Amino acid sequence: MSGAGHQDGTPMTSESASSTSRNFAEVGVEVLEQKFESDFGEYIKERTRKQNLKLGAVGAGIGGAVGWMAAPILLPGLTVAALVGAASGYSLSKHWGKQELQREVGDPDAEGAEPAGDASQGLPTMRRLKFMVRWCLWQLRDYEQAPAEARHAVLDEVTRVFSPWVQQLYLLRTKSAFDDAAETAEVQDHLAPFFFLLHRKSVVETIESAAVTLGRAFDKGTVDSVGAERARVIFPIILETISSLDRVSPATMEQLLKIAAASAKLQSSFSDQRSHLRRRLQLIVSSIRAVVERDDVQKSLADPKFCIHKGPRPTIRIPLPSEGEHDCGVSNAPSSPAESVASIRPGIEPLQLPPIGAEQDDDEEVFLSMSDGSDNESAKPSRTASAKIKTSGIKARCQAYARGHKKHSWNVGDVANWPIRSETYFKDRRKLPCCSPMLELLHCDWVALGETPIRKVSEHKDFFPALARKDGDERFFFVLNFVIGSFQAVITMALKPDAPWLANSDSPQARVWNAFLDGDDEKRAERLKLILSVDEGPWLVKRAFIKKPMLICKLLNASFHHKPNDYFEVDFEPTNGPTIGMVLNSMKRSVLSCALLIEAKELEELPENLLATAVSNYVEPGRICLPAHP
Repeated sequence: MSGAGHQDGTPMTSESASSTSRNFAEVGVEVLEQKFESDFGEYIKERTRKQNLKLGAVGAGIGGAVGWMAAPILLPGLTVAALVGAASGYSLSKHWGKQELQREVGDPDAEGAEPAGDASQGLPTMRRLKFMVRWCLWQLRDYEQAPAEARHAVLDEVTRVFSPWVQQLYLLRTKSAFDDAAETAEVQDHLAPFFFLLHRKSVVETIESAAVTLGRAFDKGTVDSVGAERARVIFPIILETISSLDRVSPATMEQLLKIAAASAKLQSSFSDQRSHLRRRLQLIVSSIRAVVERDDVQKSLADPKFCIHKGPRPTIRIPLPSEGEHDCGVSNAPSSPAESVASIRPGIEPLQLPPIGAEQDDDEEVFLSMSDGSDNESAKPSRTASAKIKTSGIKARCQAYARGHKKHSWNVGDVANWPIRSETYFKDRRKLPCCSPMLELLHCDWVALGETPIRKVSEHKDFFPALARKDGDERFFFVLNFVIGSFQAVITMALKPDAPWLANSDSPQARVWNAFLDGDDEKRAERLKLILSVDEGPWLVKRAFIKKPMLICKLLNASFHHKPNDYFEVDFEPTNGPTIGMVLNSMKRSVLSCALLIEAKELEELPENLLATAVSNYVEPGRICLPAHP
């Protein structure tokens, strides 16, 4: 800390540093009292005033220590570190003030309230921290095509969740307790998920983009409260996390990997990737330093009133394409339908933060990797694993996974839950539920994936179509065959020969049906639509599957098998990825539903009608078997 000094190069004495901190804290108290006068009693105000003085002063000193501890990642820049540290201490003290209100007054609705990791300190739990990391990764994928502001906002929010644990670092140093191994280890453990998150390529790119955007805002003099907070709080939290955890011993790093629920593959290879991954941290640090070390930025941040008068953070709203653009599909096949539809939802929607308690419904056994691929290794099929799975014939599977409302069952869905294009859609974009489905849902089946997916299940002796034929059902079957992670899902529907719409070739249903069957594969792919929904389940899974139609054959490669007067089958290529893994992990706690339809292209084909709708109730993956006859 002796290397800190004034911007003009003259050394900063302890007296001048103390004076700077006192002036900063005094102004901060005034602002703090004005902002929270209605919420805080005299007792809380007094404690918050003392906390401001303490954290403001500590932040100035510790900010300089950040530059020293992060070496060789951080280059000399202790002056700005001290300024940012003081500002960070002030901002963090405000955040703590809100938590103090929650603890002392017991207000569960207090702004900024977090679930307690330690009831006596009001710190976020490890479960909450891990959940927010997964939410961040999912949101960054979700907003990949959205304005950069959306991704910046996501990163800001997840960074704030870790701020109380960064505050703990400040306090440990203030109390000269940083050598307390137990307390230090606890803080490092809770910062580990964030530290490993910072290694992700998408996160690195987002931080670089946020730094560049902030620099341009200072250039133009358009810095708002969001940018000011990013410079004062968000960036210092990131730097402090890197500086605190980057230089731990290999043994400690190994332990942190386990605590952060990193994948087994990453735990075994982290040391080999260390140089490569460390370069990502260097990119983060250099991009932040390029902004916060500028003279004009330092001068602005030294003013505690800078941007405070501009009010609270605005709500981030995400402009998204219309349904017409969504229906066009994408050129590159995504890792899952949910990820594709999530990134191109129509309308304008605010950034939705996970509500307090959402992590309680989440599965903690989710792996964290450094790559931009799947976060869940369990979603990938394994020959060794499949060799241990039991086999079961179609009759036994029908009994084990029967129609009903109990756990591990399927049922026919309600068409009233699925608004689709109405008769006037091309005029007013109005959507309404249809009266009845065009087809009868006969059966839903889950089987474990063997070495290769089973194709043309309509002709396979160990799937439902063959069983139905054996029982005398001679109707025309419409079959969907999905390969989802390490499972196959087969949906079998039947055409009713006496259906009224079938007798009238001019009916909207008959027009789309005949156009689909008689068209080539390209035209079929442009018409078949699937709508997915999570009716019950963890918050994050519900957010991953938004109830919107998607041209499923544009998102997943598919092959069509048509045997006239017998069956029509759609075989989809395997789909995998983080979203799929998240859904498979939560199936036993979720009610999943889907609706299938053929898109109306012409006015005469309106209104649209569902082919069928199905519901899957609390599927237990452990009960899913391999077919008895592969």
